[in-house]
Amino acid sequence: MKVLVALDKSEYSQKAFSRALEMAVQEQARITVISVYPDLFEMDEGAPRVKEALKSSAAAVVDAAEERARQLGVPVEKVVVGAVSAADAIVTHATEIGYDMIVMGHKSRSGLEHLLLGSVAAKVVAYAPCSVLVVR
Repeated sequence: MKVLVALDKSEYSQKAFSRALEMAVQEQARITVISVYPDLFEMDEGAPRVKEALKSSAAAVVDAAEERARQLGVPVEKVVVGAVSAADAIVTHATEIGYDMIVMGHKSRSGLEHLLLGSVAAKVVAYAPCSVLVVR
């Protein structure tokens, strides 16, 4: 089984990663962790520094996940990608590679925040080419 785990710095994604690690140990699943950083800066001259800082932060998230998995003897592949939409990047990567499952965390939003921002998890569930496990 190939499992893609979407990570950021939130406690929800860390809970999702814990669940994915449990699955990997039980099912001998192969895990890939993906962290998507915002790639919105095209025109500002300070953009390269901001973009590099965001990319470094995303890389630190997947590096920490790899270390945690290594302690359990679970091999992890790491992916860091910049995109305008995290949901689109996750779905595109899952489609290209052919994962059996996506595991991700979800923080509930309500009211205006949900209306304006939507939910990365909801978009992934709607468009994913495979099953999606959403962990709270």
